[in-house]
Amino acid sequence: MIYRVIAGLFMVQNLFARVSVEDIRRAHETKIEGSQQLFINPEGPLNLLCGYMGFQNGYMYNKRFFSPEIEIDYAFYENGLAVNSTQKYGFTRTPANDKIHKELGVSGSDGRYLSAYHAQLLKMFPSEHGDLSIETTRPNALTKFLRAD
Repeated sequence: MIYRVIAGLFMVQNLFARVSVEDIRRAHETKIEGSQQLFINPEGPLNLLCGYMGFQNGYMYNKRFFSPEIEIDYAFYENGLAVNSTQKYGFTRTPANDKIHKELGVSGSDGRYLSAYHAQLLKMFPSEHGDLSIETTRPNALTKFLRAD
């Protein structure tokens, strides 16, 4: 019973926790005790502030939805006449059907790298509902595997 309560508290903490810049600063200054003193290198790949700023500024969202290397799936159509006889148009975007442009304009190893990078970006963030999420309804999705009993 106590384990369920503790697990519930951890879940609530994860749902409602907001990390501030001050919390990140404290995490950077925390020394990990052990055989030797370790700490997070503020200029290394584990820099928490870089990830925080990228999240706050929407870097991955913009990269996924507005990257010129990704061919977006959309429909633009006439939607009838308005009251004052001006044409109305409709726009439908289906992010789940986005794919990579076949010709990226870069050849060689750089072109292969860009193709692989954007293919992985589309796989990581399929965005079936228009938001940046790793959740998907595909039967072979990683999140389905992680939730398997």
